[in-house]
Amino acid sequence: APLENSGRVVPVKEVFRLQNLHELLEAEKKYVDAYADCHGPEFFAGRDNADPKRIENGGGDAGPKKAAPGGTGKKSAVEDELAGYVPTVRPCKPPVGMSKAAQLRALLQGPELGFLMEAHNGLSAKIVQEAGFKGIWASGLSISASLGVRDNNEASYTQVLDVVEYMSDATDIPILLDGDTGYGDFNNARRLIRKLKDIDIAGVCLEDKIFPKMNSFMMGEKQELAPIGEFCGKIRACKDEARRIGAHDFVLVARTESFITGKTLEEALRRAESYRLAGADAVLCHSKKKEDTDIQAFMAAWGKRSATCPVVIVPTTYYNTPTQEFRDAKVGAVIWANHNVRSSIAAMKETTALIYNSQSLVTVEKENKVVPVKEVFRLQELQELLDAEVKYVEDFATCNGPEFWSNGSGPKINGTATSSDCISAESFVTALGEHGVSFFAGVPDSLLKAFGAYISDHVPASQHIITANEGNAIAVAAGHYLATKKPACVYMQNSGLGNAVNPITSLVHKKVYSIPVLLVIGWRAEPGVKDEPQHVAQGEITPAMLDLLDVPYLVLPQEEAAMQAAVKFAAESMAERSAPFAIIVKKNTFDAYTLKNIVPAPSGAELLREPALEGIVKAYPGAVFVSTTGYTSRELYEIRKKHGSGHESDFYTVGSMGHCSSIALGIAMARPEKLVVVLDGDGAALMHLGAMTQLAKVGPSNIRHIVLNNGCHESVGGQSTGAADVDIPGVALSCGYRQAFSVSTEAALVSALEKSSTEGSGLSLMEIIVKPGTRKDLGRPTTTPAKNKEAFMAGLCSATAPLLPTPLCTPSGDKYLLTPGPLTTSVKTKKAMFADWGSRDERFVAMTAAVSDELVKVSGLDTEAYVAVMIPGSGTNAVEAAMATLIGRDEKALVVINGAYGHRIKTILDRMGRSASTLFSSEILPVSVAAVEQELVKDPSISVVCVVYVETTTGVLNPVDEVTRMCKSKGKKVLIDAMSAFGSLEMPQGADAVMASSNKCLQGVPGISFCIARTSVLEKCEGNSTSLSLDLYAQWKGFTSNGQWRFTPPCQVLSALSQALHELRVEGGPAQRRARYEANCRILRSALKEAQMELPVDEGHQAPAIVTVKSPANFDFGAFYDALSRRGILVYPGKLSEMECFRIGCIGNIGPKDMEVLVGEIKCALGV
Repeated sequence: APLENSGRVVPVKEVFRLQNLHELLEAEKKYVDAYADCHGPEFFAGRDNADPKRIENGGGDAGPKKAAPGGTGKKSAVEDELAGYVPTVRPCKPPVGMSKAAQLRALLQGPELGFLMEAHNGLSAKIVQEAGFKGIWASGLSISASLGVRDNNEASYTQVLDVVEYMSDATDIPILLDGDTGYGDFNNARRLIRKLKDIDIAGVCLEDKIFPKMNSFMMGEKQELAPIGEFCGKIRACKDEARRIGAHDFVLVARTESFITGKTLEEALRRAESYRLAGADAVLCHSKKKEDTDIQAFMAAWGKRSATCPVVIVPTTYYNTPTQEFRDAKVGAVIWANHNVRSSIAAMKETTALIYNSQSLVTVEKENKVVPVKEVFRLQELQELLDAEVKYVEDFATCNGPEFWSNGSGPKINGTATSSDCISAESFVTALGEHGVSFFAGVPDSLLKAFGAYISDHVPASQHIITANEGNAIAVAAGHYLATKKPACVYMQNSGLGNAVNPITSLVHKKVYSIPVLLVIGWRAEPGVKDEPQHVAQGEITPAMLDLLDVPYLVLPQEEAAMQAAVKFAAESMAERSAPFAIIVKKNTFDAYTLKNIVPAPSGAELLREPALEGIVKAYPGAVFVSTTGYTSRELYEIRKKHGSGHESDFYTVGSMGHCSSIALGIAMARPEKLVVVLDGDGAALMHLGAMTQLAKVGPSNIRHIVLNNGCHESVGGQSTGAADVDIPGVALSCGYRQAFSVSTEAALVSALEKSSTEGSGLSLMEIIVKPGTRKDLGRPTTTPAKNKEAFMAGLCSATAPLLPTPLCTPSGDKYLLTPGPLTTSVKTKKAMFADWGSRDERFVAMTAAVSDELVKVSGLDTEAYVAVMIPGSGTNAVEAAMATLIGRDEKALVVINGAYGHRIKTILDRMGRSASTLFSSEILPVSVAAVEQELVKDPSISVVCVVYVETTTGVLNPVDEVTRMCKSKGKKVLIDAMSAFGSLEMPQGADAVMASSNKCLQGVPGISFCIARTSVLEKCEGNSTSLSLDLYAQWKGFTSNGQWRFTPPCQVLSALSQALHELRVEGGPAQRRARYEANCRILRSALKEAQMELPVDEGHQAPAIVTVKSPANFDFGAFYDALSRRGILVYPGKLSEMECFRIGCIGNIGPKDMEVLVGEIKCALGV
């Protein structure tokens, strides 16, 4: 307002007059209005002076070109002219390294009201920056006025680009171009985007009028707006083009002229919302009223959308509105649209008139109507040219040939850094501390070697953690901020950004928890800097990746004062945005600094890595090697080169730290006949420790996982990996590796390699403790990764014999137990035993009760009438406890015997002194219900009948349902040994007790047996048992009184049983498990018959638990057993008294697909 009312700027109409706008209006009458009624050729009939050609505005490439730099005055004279001149300026200091587009985006979206000042050439743009503005409005009106043409697209867009290129070159702050309509349709507009990126213009404002446009203040109501759809398509085309060319932060402001053309608020909102949805980053709401009523109404309706799509205004006509009202309305930015060109016109008119009228320069010079010539020189940065002449002319004046460089006194060439070109890690860390950043987390990097070493030496351990991977570091930093309200520093190589993406976007991002984190990123393979192939792609995309992540960044300057300013800006940005900020560090940014707190060699280490690798390569001739990144791959390459062997057996994981074991897994799964040796490092293994779990889950027996552990990140500074304190073999075993161990001496390594390379085994891990250190002359691969890949694939796919016998193994790496128990269990069941339990802890008591209840449910018996009583020990303990407790001392039992386990019951009763008679039956036939009934009739004193459900001696299935019904009809108690039946077969309704164990069909581990007894029977048995520990009644009472076991329980076994019962439920219960076992049994019996083996038990009498096989003549079971054991399968000898035999189980955690493979091995062992 003061400026407008002072008379120091000319009215807008004066600009229009100088542009000869009146002539254009007259021309429009002649060439537009005169043809308004033209709808076809008949229009020209009788019109001698009519000209059907339309003069087109725009187009053409002609325009002012940049002048070549000149100036012939002598340097000393010019310096004299400049001496002593000190201008008064308030320059805006833009963020160091932050792109202009990112600056503009921050200006529009920041919490404070932003301002953009008009400029129309390089000089005015520089003046705007020096005044302190953070952004420039390249006004179409002003540029056209400065060119002496009208604001009606008379200046072609190439001419406008010439002007704004000068403006961009002269300044460091962002420029928002008044792009009119985009100079045509969507195709013209997107071409404009490409050109603007080339000259580093931060954004463009497009208006929804029709090309060619007319200035908004001239006959606004009569101007036509583009259809909404057409303009939305133009917006989308421009945004797509910006993304395509990598200009991710380029700002597109959609300008609606609805109010200018007299449209309603509703129409303005409808258009603005459409443009926002089409992808506009901001909307410019334009009004020519003298009050801000249109703007206030629009802002009130726009509401919360301002947070993601800010509103820009141009208060040229409503300049009397206090700026605070714009702040209160949540306006994003204000454009002072044309006041530099208008004030320059006023000044030039005044100066020109004074000189014309006085015919002298005295008045304008003495009354300071003009600036000194020195100010012009300063604005032109003439001093920089003088300094450059010294550097590039005078310094080379005596150079007449190569000898100039021989004495080392010549200027630096090829960008070689010296200490004067670097900053110290100490000063950088100090600067961070001065701005509240004193906690550090990250992964060491070679470009940050000095920085990381300084932190390790000087920052307390409580304030610094070297994390396993970069994502961990982001999370640690987030936790630190949550606890302290202070941002932390996370350092990494740019390749580590991949690991950090998830926590950046889903944890600390401003759209999630909005947590400030300072990222310090080593820029490997910065474009133009030679680096290793694995870094090139990441080096090219690092800035664009940060743009996509919405992380503003700067490049750390290599000059002390600029570094201080950069750190200050980064801290202010984090505070303002409450979001991450990145500092990118180029090569040779830091002065050298050597780590003083050297990580000691791991305890017991005697070997160096390269000799250990020599031994490994020698031990596995013909194997496939997958080596980790860093020195390991380089040393393996050198070993091959030294021995003159090719590289076709080696895959060098030159990047992708932590992933070599997963690469090996993919190879091993696809080529199971190949032995794959993983050469891993301690830091790499810890970086993606989850890879061990997936290796264990798949359980490939053809992988040998070797971890070379020197306890430090040797190739990037020597900082600790933390692996010296980690039991890596223990971790592997916990994950499910078949075996894992550690060696630290040459003798132990030789022995371990000999055993591993000659004996088949499941998935294994060998940790080799090595000392840090490598040869100074260690080379790098001289072939490209692509060539290495081609050679490796050719070698891998060549037809070769299997490299190593690969025995079968379960997912946990164990042998398959085709036995009646113990048997194969799941990995999760095994892992359930890894925890320690307090036997009187409430959690363990609760688990005991839950397992007891679940056992009754699995039995299918009435949960109200039966109770499960658990006893430590094997299944025989439950049988003995049931006999001692449930059979009174004056009762008589009938033991039905058709195998070894019936005999065992009789032996137990005899030892107790209980009266018992026996009924014998063939070992390969089920017991006869009629025969049992006949015994009961013959001896009425029998009150208890004991029978085995599945006689594990042979696999015969006894008719316990019929036996139970018959016995109960005669008032007899029935006790059933259900060891190989419980969990897969239904328990007989009416039985008084069934006994079973935690292994067998429940697929738990041995160690717990149980009896499910009828409560009404059990409660009458107090005092029956002659045993203290096997007293079912006392055990039951103990559980009911306090839920605890009377004596020390097998806690881990109970935990495993709980997991096994869960897996039974998941499978679908006993019926589904029986179906799986029956399928296994059919496959097994069929295969044995194909091998011409005799099966003594008829298929109709076969239980789906174990199959008995008659040994052929001259059969050596010991040799057969050993052969199967070497192939990863264990079976049992037979128990038949009438013939030589052996037994093969079909229960446990195995399915039909497993059985198909297993029977193939069995047939091979049988010689079939």
